[in-house]
Amino acid sequence: MSKDLGTVLWMSALGLIAATSACGNQGSPADASCEVCGHDPLAHCVQSDNSCSDQEDCPLGSMCKREAADAISGECQIPDGTENFSNILISGFGVAEFPKATLNRPTAQADNLVLEWSAPDHTRAVACALFMCPPALRERDDGRKTIANFDRCVLRSMSTGTQDGSFDLRALENDFLQPLDLQLPDCEPILAPQSTAAITSLLAGCWAYDDASIIAATKLFAVDIADLRASIDLIARGPNAECTLQDDWRTCTHDTEPNDILGTCVQGVCRARCLDDADCIRDNQTCEFSANLEFLGTCSTPGPVPP
Repeated sequence: MSKDLGTVLWMSALGLIAATSACGNQGSPADASCEVCGHDPLAHCVQSDNSCSDQEDCPLGSMCKREAADAISGECQIPDGTENFSNILISGFGVAEFPKATLNRPTAQADNLVLEWSAPDHTRAVACALFMCPPALRERDDGRKTIANFDRCVLRSMSTGTQDGSFDLRALENDFLQPLDLQLPDCEPILAPQSTAAITSLLAGCWAYDDASIIAATKLFAVDIADLRASIDLIARGPNAECTLQDDWRTCTHDTEPNDILGTCVQGVCRARCLDDADCIRDNQTCEFSANLEFLGTCSTPGPVPP
């Protein structure tokens, strides 16, 4: 099968699994009443009490955490670096794992950032994506699974009709063009779109199709934001993704011990993220917000925040 035919097949299949960012129509419990339609920058429902059914209900920079794996709902929280997202695609689609998938990080010998894979037999097309937040898989009325936050969370993507291949995470030709934002009647009030977006976690993975459905997926590989700071504008440009004075509201690495925790640059400083004051109480700080990131705040000692 030619690459062109594989791309057509993938794009057709993608329509079945990649939902648009419409508020209140994804069929999850938290969407029954859409209190606020947030734009970070694409529209989605946000609950005032931070409740969630999955990642699509949470602002970028936060994630949906449940007390138990079988719990119907959870709470949007700031990641603490202990999360494991590796099996989201495999378990979410209910499919087998690729026979082979490896993320090759930059080395002294090769400055590459490439996901290489070998898909199962009978594969007709493979799609890959670099996500800036964990994928939220939801079931459609027809029983098919959708990545409900695909439009909102994908930074780069590619498709191919080959069984074996690679996905270059740095290649600008793989940039994903987000659709125009939607003004939706079931989301009131509609707030102004943000001027930027916060990366929750960089994750890369692929999934394979036969003629009718998704048949396999790779694990999701965690990607160090420093490895992409030169090619993704949302990441701080300093060494190791450290903040410079020109990096306001970009994502940075706030802490690395014992786990990597992402933060937000404000006036050259990488600040911890927050959803409310409780996230900042350990350091005797408060959670302050800006129009640049409407639902995701930064921990700060009392004082003015840049506009």
